Amino acid sequence: MLRMLALILLALSTSVHATETKMFEKMKTYCIGRYLVDVPVEAEMLGWRNSYALGAIGVGFGVPKFRELVKETLEKRKNQQGKRSFKFVRTEYPEEGDRQDRQIIISQADLYGSKPYEIDAFTLNPRGIPGGGYFFYLFSKVINEKNLDEMIERYKTVLSNVRYRPDSEIPKEPGFCFKDGFVANDGKNSQTEENRVRFRLKNNPDVIFLIYIDVPFVESPSILERKKEAKLEERFPGKIKTILSGKREINGMPGEEVAATFPAEDKTGSVHDFVWETLGELDNPLKPYIRIDIESGYDATGMGGATASSLEAKDMLKLYESIVKTIRIRPVTENPSDGKTQPQSSPPAPKPEAQAPQASPLRLATGEPCTRTGMWRCVEDGKVVTYHEGRFMPTAYFFKPATGWLNRLKGVKSVFSHQGPGHWEWVGELPEVDGEKG
Repeated sequence: MLRMLALILLALSTSVHATETKMFEKMKTYCIGRYLVDVPVEAEMLGWRNSYALGAIGVGFGVPKFRELVKETLEKRKNQQGKRSFKFVRTEYPEEGDRQDRQIIISQADLYGSKPYEIDAFTLNPRGIPGGGYFFYLFSKVINEKNLDEMIERYKTVLSNVRYRPDSEIPKEPGFCFKDGFVANDGKNSQTEENRVRFRLKNNPDVIFLIYIDVPFVESPSILERKKEAKLEERFPGKIKTILSGKREINGMPGEEVAATFPAEDKTGSVHDFVWETLGELDNPLKPYIRIDIESGYDATGMGGATASSLEAKDMLKLYESIVKTIRIRPVTENPSDGKTQPQSSPPAPKPEAQAPQASPLRLATGEPCTRTGMWRCVEDGKVVTYHEGRFMPTAYFFKPATGWLNRLKGVKSVFSHQGPGHWEWVGELPEVDGEKG
């Protein structure tokens, strides 16, 4: 019976790409980052986490709440008592006066001889405009004291360009969508951009799917390479059934997909994991890494693979197809006066930059400018990135040991815990390609 089911599923996988399904025909379009994707109307959003340029952007509503948040942050910074705490230095906009709708609070700490800064930034959509009463705040980020003025200008730019956006709005101008908000930006300069949006089917709450879009700064193996390295079928003979595995281009984006069934933790049936991803291009917000991951078997505690799937494999395949084929870059109006839209274009390749002298520091912290074009290794997460002189060193990613049967089956040893300030060590020059530095 299982063999027959596997054969049927394999047959479906070869034809479903050209077949319209009816099970999930009612869809809703979401703007996520610089992309659009359709999800079934019966799906409910579980969470939306984002990072943009300077860090995560939080959203709130109500003028009193905005005033209270700014006041509490000011009082917290002014009353810090810890020896190495970030303490209030000044505000960029007056605490009282004409700019009540915007505030930048600057604090500084003495950390073992260095004196980095942190910035808390706030802006309020004034009444009388769409989204009036919504406010945005940027979480603090450690900044090297040499870069303070430049970073303040970057915060001001974001505060000037961010606005309220209902989830139903598909903006026409270039920029970055996040929950309840939008930042106007052409994406032609390297910067952090991340969106992680999770959904659940209301009628099948054990079915969870993730849409993850992130600008990569380090090369990573593809999903087919990871699958080959994990050797799951060899490690768990007879327990894992592969439904899809191969390359697949979607709307001009080269990618790969893998879909498989696993035994549920409670041993009452099977769970499923369907994944498509494109690796994108390093350091390019207009061609990011994209991953669509649809899983079943989540129980009430959120443990993946714990209970048997409420959907059969063929229905999971229909759900997967209904979503994955819709991911596309959002068309934009480059010149608002002509009303014509076109895809957001990729930036030109960066010109080679001169190498810094050998005396340049070869160990840097998050927020410090890169002193030498080449390869740098993150002390905290071990990743090696290619960075160019003058760009600010990124944050580090921290991980914790992975738990759960599904992660063991996948060979996942650690999962993301949080991100924050880190340290970077010089690895070496860029490799030569056809006689030129890569």
